[in-house]
Amino acid sequence: YRDLDIQADDTTTRAQLILRATYQLKDRETGRILFSETARSVNSYNILASQFTTTVTEQEARDRGIRDLGDKIQNRLAIYLSQSS
Repeated sequence: YRDLDIQADDTTTRAQLILRATYQLKDRETGRILFSETARSVNSYNILASQFTTTVTEQEARDRGIRDLGDKIQNRLAIYLSQSS
């Protein structure tokens, strides 16, 4: 993750979480890689005074990112498979 909003007193109030997933589609019989790509998701969250609340908002950003990566992978594979038919 990286800090996005840094105050004059050097405290951070917002952060960005960047998730990446590299995936491959292989031919089961030959093991040949048919398709390979990297998906990326960027989500931001607030850094609050309460450590617990910050942890919750960070986890929510991580969950959003994971769902986003899954959607991107699913869509990209669907496009690949529809074009290769």
